[in-house]
Amino acid sequence: KTYRMIALISTTPEELYSRKIESEEYGEAIMLAQHYRLDTDPVYERQWRKSNKSVAAIHDYLGKMKRRICVLKECMETIPQDIDATRELLQFGLSGTDLETLIAMGEKDSGEFIRSERSNELEDDFYEEQANLSPERLEHLRAERKRAKLLKMISRINWQSLSLVQKDLIASRLKFLYYLDVLDIYEDSLGGGQFA
Repeated sequence: KTYRMIALISTTPEELYSRKIESEEYGEAIMLAQHYRLDTDPVYERQWRKSNKSVAAIHDYLGKMKRRICVLKECMETIPQDIDATRELLQFGLSGTDLETLIAMGEKDSGEFIRSERSNELEDDFYEEQANLSPERLEHLRAERKRAKLLKMISRINWQSLSLVQKDLIASRLKFLYYLDVLDIYEDSLGGGQFA
Protein backbone atom coordinates (compact mmCIF):
# COMPACT_ATOMS: atom_id res chain seq x y z
CA LYS A 1 0.00 0.00 0.00
CA THR A 2 1.06 3.49 -0.75
CA TYR A 3 0.01 6.41 1.39
CA ARG A 4 0.01 10.01 0.22
CA MET A 5 -0.34 13.16 2.19
CA ILE A 6 -2.90 15.28 0.41
CA ALA A 7 -2.91 18.24 2.75
CA LEU A 8 -1.54 19.43 6.03
CA ILE A 9 -4.06 21.63 7.77
CA SER A 10 -3.45 23.66 10.86
CA THR A 11 -6.34 23.72 13.32
CA THR A 12 -7.02 25.43 16.61
CA PRO A 13 -7.97 23.49 19.76
CA GLU A 14 -11.44 25.04 19.55
CA GLU A 15 -11.97 23.77 15.99
CA LEU A 16 -10.73 20.29 16.89
CA TYR A 17 -12.98 20.34 19.97
CA SER A 18 -16.02 21.23 17.84
CA ARG A 19 -15.20 18.46 15.38
CA LYS A 20 -14.91 15.91 18.18
CA ILE A 21 -18.35 16.92 19.46
CA GLU A 22 -19.85 16.78 15.96
CA SER A 23 -18.41 13.31 15.37
CA GLU A 24 -19.71 12.23 18.81
CA GLU A 25 -16.25 11.50 20.19
CA TYR A 26 -17.27 12.82 23.59
CA GLY A 27 -14.45 11.30 25.65
CA GLU A 28 -11.80 12.87 23.45
CA ALA A 29 -13.70 16.17 23.43
CA ILE A 30 -13.74 16.22 27.25
CA MET A 31 -10.00 15.48 27.37
CA LEU A 32 -9.32 18.31 24.90
CA ALA A 33 -11.50 20.68 26.90
CA GLN A 34 -9.70 19.84 30.12
CA HIS A 35 -6.27 20.11 28.53
CA TYR A 36 -6.93 23.46 26.83
CA ARG A 37 -9.27 24.75 29.55
CA LEU A 38 -12.29 24.93 27.25
CA ASP A 39 -15.90 24.90 28.38
CA THR A 40 -17.19 21.32 28.67
CA ASP A 41 -20.86 22.34 28.55
CA PRO A 42 -21.21 21.85 24.76
CA VAL A 43 -20.26 18.17 25.18
CA TYR A 44 -22.84 17.58 27.90
CA GLU A 45 -25.47 19.66 26.08
CA ARG A 46 -25.04 17.53 22.96
CA GLN A 47 -25.22 14.31 24.97
CA TRP A 48 -28.30 15.57 26.81
CA ARG A 49 -30.07 16.49 23.58
CA LYS A 50 -29.34 13.05 22.08
CA SER A 51 -30.33 11.18 25.26
CA ASN A 52 -33.65 9.58 26.13
CA LYS A 53 -34.16 12.17 28.92
CA SER A 54 -34.17 9.49 31.62
CA VAL A 55 -33.32 9.95 35.30
CA ALA A 56 -29.81 8.63 34.56
CA ALA A 57 -29.38 11.13 31.69
CA ILE A 58 -30.39 13.97 34.00
CA HIS A 59 -27.56 13.13 36.37
CA ASP A 60 -25.02 12.04 33.75
CA TYR A 61 -25.35 14.99 31.38
CA LEU A 62 -27.49 17.80 32.76
CA GLY A 63 -25.88 17.38 36.17
CA LYS A 64 -22.46 18.12 34.69
CA MET A 65 -23.46 21.29 32.87
CA LYS A 66 -22.32 24.53 34.50
CA ARG A 67 -24.26 27.37 32.87
CA ARG A 68 -27.34 28.14 34.96
CA ILE A 69 -29.33 29.60 32.07
CA CYS A 70 -28.92 26.45 29.96
CA VAL A 71 -29.68 24.04 32.81
CA LEU A 72 -32.81 25.90 33.93
CA LYS A 73 -34.00 26.22 30.33
CA GLU A 74 -33.60 22.48 29.74
CA CYS A 75 -35.34 21.66 33.03
CA MET A 76 -38.20 24.00 32.15
CA GLU A 77 -38.70 23.08 28.50
CA THR A 78 -37.84 19.38 28.25
CA ILE A 79 -40.64 16.84 28.61
CA PRO A 80 -39.34 13.34 29.37
CA GLN A 81 -41.30 10.24 28.34
CA ASP A 82 -42.14 9.02 31.84
CA ILE A 83 -43.50 10.68 34.98
CA ASP A 84 -40.56 9.68 37.20
CA ALA A 85 -38.05 11.37 34.88
CA THR A 86 -40.33 14.42 34.60
CA ARG A 87 -40.50 14.72 38.39
CA GLU A 88 -36.73 14.25 38.71
CA LEU A 89 -36.08 16.91 36.05
CA LEU A 90 -38.35 19.44 37.77
CA GLN A 91 -36.83 18.70 41.17
CA PHE A 92 -33.34 18.96 39.67
CA GLY A 93 -34.17 22.45 38.37
CA LEU A 94 -35.83 23.36 41.67
CA SER A 95 -32.69 22.35 43.58
CA GLY A 96 -30.80 25.13 41.81
CA THR A 97 -33.28 27.87 42.72
CA ASP A 98 -33.37 27.76 46.53
CA LEU A 99 -32.60 30.42 49.12
CA GLU A 100 -28.94 29.44 49.38
CA THR A 101 -28.49 30.01 45.66
CA LEU A 102 -30.37 33.31 45.80
CA ILE A 103 -28.11 34.53 48.62
CA ALA A 104 -24.95 33.35 46.83
CA MET A 105 -26.04 35.21 43.69
CA GLY A 106 -26.40 38.41 45.68
CA GLU A 107 -22.84 38.10 46.95
CA LYS A 108 -21.18 36.98 43.71
CA ASP A 109 -22.88 35.61 40.62
CA SER A 110 -20.70 33.41 38.45
CA GLY A 111 -23.57 32.31 36.22
CA GLU A 112 -23.03 28.68 37.24
CA PHE A 113 -25.82 26.30 38.15
CA ILE A 114 -25.36 25.56 41.82
CA ARG A 115 -27.38 22.60 42.96
CA SER A 116 -28.30 22.58 46.60
CA GLU A 117 -27.84 19.14 48.08
CA ARG A 118 -30.08 19.34 51.08
CA SER A 119 -28.56 17.40 53.91
CA ASN A 120 -30.43 16.36 56.97
CA GLU A 121 -31.45 19.48 58.86
CA LEU A 122 -30.39 18.05 62.20
CA GLU A 123 -26.88 16.89 62.95
CA ASP A 124 -26.27 13.39 64.29
CA ASP A 125 -25.08 14.71 67.65
CA PHE A 126 -28.35 16.62 68.00
CA TYR A 127 -30.23 13.33 67.56
CA GLU A 128 -28.03 11.66 70.16
CA GLU A 129 -28.58 14.48 72.65
CA GLN A 130 -32.35 14.28 72.17
CA ALA A 131 -32.64 10.48 72.16
CA ASN A 132 -34.87 10.46 75.22
CA LEU A 133 -37.55 12.62 73.57
CA SER A 134 -40.72 11.28 72.00
CA PRO A 135 -40.88 11.11 68.17
CA GLU A 136 -43.53 13.89 68.16
CA ARG A 137 -41.34 16.20 70.26
CA LEU A 138 -38.30 15.40 68.12
CA GLU A 139 -40.28 16.23 64.96
CA HIS A 140 -41.43 19.50 66.56
CA LEU A 141 -37.82 20.43 67.41
CA ARG A 142 -36.73 19.55 63.87
CA ALA A 143 -39.45 21.82 62.43
CA GLU A 144 -38.43 24.66 64.77
CA ARG A 145 -34.77 24.38 63.78
CA LYS A 146 -35.65 24.29 60.10
CA ARG A 147 -37.89 27.35 60.47
CA ALA A 148 -35.19 29.25 62.40
CA LYS A 149 -32.62 28.41 59.71
CA LEU A 150 -34.96 29.59 56.93
CA LEU A 151 -35.79 32.84 58.75
CA LYS A 152 -32.08 33.51 59.28
CA MET A 153 -31.44 32.96 55.56
CA ILE A 154 -34.40 35.12 54.53
CA SER A 155 -33.13 37.96 56.74
CA ARG A 156 -29.87 37.98 54.74
CA ILE A 157 -31.69 38.90 51.51
CA ASN A 158 -32.26 42.54 50.60
CA TRP A 159 -35.59 42.14 48.81
CA GLN A 160 -35.65 45.77 47.59
CA SER A 161 -32.41 45.48 45.66
CA LEU A 162 -32.64 42.09 43.95
CA SER A 163 -30.83 41.91 40.62
CA LEU A 164 -32.67 40.91 37.45
CA VAL A 165 -30.94 37.54 37.55
CA GLN A 166 -32.14 36.96 41.12
CA LYS A 167 -35.68 37.90 40.10
CA ASP A 168 -35.46 35.47 37.17
CA LEU A 169 -34.30 32.76 39.58
CA ILE A 170 -37.35 33.38 41.79
CA ALA A 171 -39.63 33.29 38.73
CA SER A 172 -38.05 30.00 37.65
CA ARG A 173 -38.60 28.56 41.12
CA LEU A 174 -42.27 29.52 41.00
CA LYS A 175 -42.63 27.79 37.61
CA PHE A 176 -40.96 24.62 38.87
CA LEU A 177 -43.25 24.54 41.90
CA TYR A 178 -46.28 25.12 39.66
CA TYR A 179 -45.23 22.34 37.26
CA LEU A 180 -44.65 19.94 40.16
CA ASP A 181 -48.16 20.72 41.45
CA VAL A 182 -49.61 20.09 38.00
CA LEU A 183 -47.67 16.82 37.80
CA ASP A 184 -49.07 15.74 41.20
CA ILE A 185 -52.61 16.52 40.03
CA TYR A 186 -52.03 14.59 36.80
CA GLU A 187 -50.67 11.64 38.76
CA ASP A 188 -53.66 11.71 41.14
CA SER A 189 -56.08 11.82 38.20
CA LEU A 190 -54.47 8.62 36.86
CA GLY A 191 -55.04 6.91 40.19
CA GLY A 192 -51.83 7.68 42.04
CA GLY A 193 -48.12 7.18 41.50
CA GLN A 194 -48.25 3.42 40.99
CA PHE A 195 -50.74 3.78 38.08
CA ALA A 196 -49.15 6.80 36.38
